Amino acid sequence: MRLKSISFTGEAAQAGYTLAEMMVALLVISLTIGGLTAASGQLRRLQQASLTPIMRADADQRLQQAFQSLLQLAGPFRSTETAFTGSSHDFNFACGTQRCSAALGAVGEQTVLRLHSPNDVSIGLGRLHDPHFRYVGSKTSDDAWPATGPEEQRLEAVLLVSTDAKGFNPLAAARIWRQEEPTCAFDAVIGDCRKRS
Repeated sequence: MRLKSISFTGEAAQAGYTLAEMMVALLVISLTIGGLTAASGQLRRLQQASLTPIMRADADQRLQQAFQSLLQLAGPFRSTETAFTGSSHDFNFACGTQRCSAALGAVGEQTVLRLHSPNDVSIGLGRLHDPHFRYVGSKTSDDAWPATGPEEQRLEAVLLVSTDAKGFNPLAAARIWRQEEPTCAFDAVIGDCRKRS
């Protein structure tokens, strides 16, 4: 009996894959998966980079709103009175039957602004170099209030700033809108409320 030799050149050879073809297919699939993984990682990094400025702008807006709302109904504050006292790291003033205040503190290396009013709020400011308050009077600007000097002045704004090599970097500002008492009878000649006798 004679054994027949098997030929791989006919129809039987066309029915399956060779080992080389299988290896090429696996290589193409692995390169595709590797490329997609790298692309999704790059996309994630780009998405995070685009969200960071948006989140920072949102945090800056929340800081400004909280800081302004603390002082929006406050005032007037004069340098000859102690209704408002402030240093470079905190200030307080009378608001109704209680004292409202703001203070800068630290949690680890992060700066925190604590606002005490009818609603207590703590706002994380991140890592800042020398954050402090500045008090803008009608004649001067300083790191403390009441302002020192012979002339009386009104407090017009409170700023929260940090310093860097370029100077002051403003973080938030709150204007004191009320410059006179609601019962003021303003006298244009003396530039102030008339004293009641």
